[in-house]
Amino acid sequence: MLVSTSAIILSVLKYNENDAIVKTFTEKTGFTTFFVKGLYKPGKNKIKKAYLQPAAMVEMIFNYKNKSQMEYLKEVAPAYHYHSLYIDFDKLNMSIFLREILLGILQEEPADENLFRFIVNEFQKLDREEFKPDFHLYFLIKLLAYTGLTPRLHSQGKYFDLQEAVFTDTPQSYELSMNEEQSRIFKTLLGIIFAYEKEIELTNMQRKKILRDLIKYLELHNSRFKSPKSLEILGSLYS
Repeated sequence: MLVSTSAIILSVLKYNENDAIVKTFTEKTGFTTFFVKGLYKPGKNKIKKAYLQPAAMVEMIFNYKNKSQMEYLKEVAPAYHYHSLYIDFDKLNMSIFLREILLGILQEEPADENLFRFIVNEFQKLDREEFKPDFHLYFLIKLLAYTGLTPRLHSQGKYFDLQEAVFTDTPQSYELSMNEEQSRIFKTLLGIIFAYEKEIELTNMQRKKILRDLIKYLELHNSRFKSPKSLEILGSLYS
């Protein structure tokens, strides 16, 4: 089946001397992996390497076989030109972290237009607006809603139980729960996102702890998810 769709490039891995494996999330086919032959081969190529940069937003055409194997691209064209993401050191590192998160969560994820639009809009927002060191926290919390992992917002308690996804005064395990301060901050962040309240300022330590807990939460609720390799770098820069 010939498919024409929008997509965002999540990763590009060089294979042999000239070829590449490209992982994407597309509007019409969800998480899709491509084998791009001759991408790094000198000379003129039908698929231009510049169009398949990590985080790039493109329009693509391909024959979709959907048989648990890599697809083959026929055509690719840019859909959005970044203004600052590739040249702003903070934004670039943030985008690397976000792509690692998405690679861990979206594997085998089917097509979801709302999820796709959320991802595209967030990357464009990161590109266009002034850099904010808490951007990744808001991104992660909003992403939970699109992937069915939103905490039970109406639960009450001093502690957020990472395993049960509820606020409670008696967590099953204090090792698998946020402490009282982090739970209060997390509930505030949820309120900011879902009730459109005013944003708060976090200290470096608070930001670091919240991020650590969110990563743990994802590990507990998504068996395919692994802590991003860029987490340590991100932590040293923005935490």
